Amino acid sequence: MKINRLLTFLVFSYFLSFTSMLNAEVFRVYNTQVVTMSENFQAEKISIGISDALAVFLPEDCTFLQGIAFEVKIPKIVAGYYGSIAYSIYKDVTPKPKVGNIDYSGNRLDFDTFPARLSYNIQVPLRKTHTIKQNPYSVLLSPLSLEEGFVFLRLQQVMKGTPAEFFTAMFDIVIQPIFINEGLLHLEIIKPAGLEGCFIVYIDEKEVLDYEKGVFLKEGLHHLSVISETFRNEVRTLTVQKAQHTRLTIELKDIAPTIQIIAPENTLVELDGIAVKEFAKPMVVSEGEHLVKLSVGNYETIRTVKAVNGKSYTVSLSVDVNITEE
Repeated sequence: MKINRLLTFLVFSYFLSFTSMLNAEVFRVYNTQVVTMSENFQAEKISIGISDALAVFLPEDCTFLQGIAFEVKIPKIVAGYYGSIAYSIYKDVTPKPKVGNIDYSGNRLDFDTFPARLSYNIQVPLRKTHTIKQNPYSVLLSPLSLEEGFVFLRLQQVMKGTPAEFFTAMFDIVIQPIFINEGLLHLEIIKPAGLEGCFIVYIDEKEVLDYEKGVFLKEGLHHLSVISETFRNEVRTLTVQKAQHTRLTIELKDIAPTIQIIAPENTLVELDGIAVKEFAKPMVVSEGEHLVKLSVGNYETIRTVKAVNGKSYTVSLSVDVNITEE
C-alpha cells in the first residue's frame, strides 16, 4: 500500500515537473528538510529520500562565505542504476521552503544525474567571482546569488524499471560551507586630540585608500605602516586568519620629541630650569637643545638633550653600590 502511494506521488511529481508557468517550474516533493547555517557553521549531516528537497538557509553574515558543498553518500542500490536519480538546484523558489511544504515553483539553475559512484561532491558557488576549484571528485555548478537567502536542492527519480527498494533508499548528505581564503582587517586610526594632519596607510608596501571600509587580506602574516609628516610613523605586524575578523586600533602620536626621566622617587628634576614634579611619563618638548638637571642629596648631574622631531629620549639616573673584599 505504501509503495502504491509513493508510485502515485512520483507520477504526479513528474507531471508537475513539465508544467511551466511564466518560466517557473511547478513541482511537488515528498518531504522538505531545512538546515539553517549560523555564522560559525562548520558541517552538518542530514538524510533525504529520492523525492525530497533540502533547503539550506544562509547566515546573516555572509562576509566570508563563497559557496556550499554537498557531500552526498549515494545508496549502493542507486549507484547500481546509473542515471536513475537526478539532482537539481533552483533559484526564485516560492513559497519560502519550510518543513511540511511539498508544492513549489522555481527556476531550475542546474540539473544532472548522479554517477555510478558511492559518493559525490556538489559545489554551489554563491558569488559570480569565486575561487572554488573543480576536481575529478566533485562538480562545480552555476553561481547562485547570495540574495536568494538559501540553497534549494531537489532529488528526483528519472528512470523507470527500478526495484521497489528505491523508494526507501536514503541519501546521507554532509553540508559544508566554502569560505574565501581571506580575513577582514578592521583598522581604526585615532589622531591626538586637537591635532590635525594627514597620513598614508601601507599594507605589505601597498597604499590602502579606503581602510575604513575594511581590508580583505590573504591568510597569514602582514606588515602595516602609517606614514605622516605630522604624526609619528607607526609600524605593526599582524596575523590574519582565514574567514576571521581582525581588529587593530592605532593611536597616532604628535611628531614633537619627548623626554622621559627614569630616576628614584626622591630625585629633584629640572627641565630647562623649571622643576618637574611628575616625570614618570614622557614629556613633550620642542625641537632643539634642552637641559636636564637631576639632584639626589648632594649628588647633582646635568645633561644636554638635542631633541629632533619624531624622536623619543630617555634620561636615566642609576645609583650603584659596589662591595669589594680585601
